Amino acid sequence: MFLDWLVILISTFLFWIIHVPQYRGATGVLIVVFVNGLIFALLFYFTGSLIPPILVHVIYNISIGIILARKYKN
Repeated sequence: MFLDWLVILISTFLFWIIHVPQYRGATGVLIVVFVNGLIFALLFYFTGSLIPPILVHVIYNISIGIILARKYKN
């Protein structure tokens, strides 16, 4: 059980590290990225498949894209 959580946290941390250069200085966004990474890792852990975390990541990215497009449309 401890090893499972260690792997989940390492995976989450690596996901976060990959995104740090993209969002440098945006602390709130980096917190969201860390939480998303944790959710993706847990989805993989509980389902045993990469499909659910990939789908959730795609849905999240599309949602953020739509929100930002609407916000900056004007």
